[in-house]
Amino acid sequence: MSLTCLPRLFKFEVKRCGFILTSSPRFTVIQTANITSKEWRDPNVKKPAPFPYKTKKFNFIRSHYESTLKRFDENTKVIVVDGNISSGKGTFAKELAEAFDMHFVPEPSYEKLYITSYGYDLRQIDSVVPPSYRICDVETFYKNPHHQNVAKFQFDMYMLRLEAYIDALAHLLNTGN
Repeated sequence: MSLTCLPRLFKFEVKRCGFILTSSPRFTVIQTANITSKEWRDPNVKKPAPFPYKTKKFNFIRSHYESTLKRFDENTKVIVVDGNISSGKGTFAKELAEAFDMHFVPEPSYEKLYITSYGYDLRQIDSVVPPSYRICDVETFYKNPHHQNVAKFQFDMYMLRLEAYIDALAHLLNTGN
């Protein structure tokens, strides 16, 4: 075939492919995600043992011998429950995780920020330190939402929730649960 025929052939192929792509209905593709409760799951299915990600590192060499995909099933999902304050999100999420045999990650505790590794509560020294160094916790935020340390409190809340989400993803990818 000569090079002079190539542009005409290419133009014809592009038109034909464009016609096929535009004539096929795109609404026929339905995306679904299923989830199965404990009662409906087959108890005889043997899943591989979870990878001990808390004690061993999953590095490049280990990735050739240890596949995490074989642990995945239809319940390998992260479900995030969000809602208003004191609406029962924690209780609902715990019952949902129990019903579907999933790992429950509770809301992070802010005590982790305010209590040192020695067990000392930093809120006890609030009366001694200057106002810019005082701790803004949930109670302080509700009493005075215009406190000068509210931004740091909100950032710390965000970081604790992000850390919990990353821990949930690490658990999901290493155990499939």
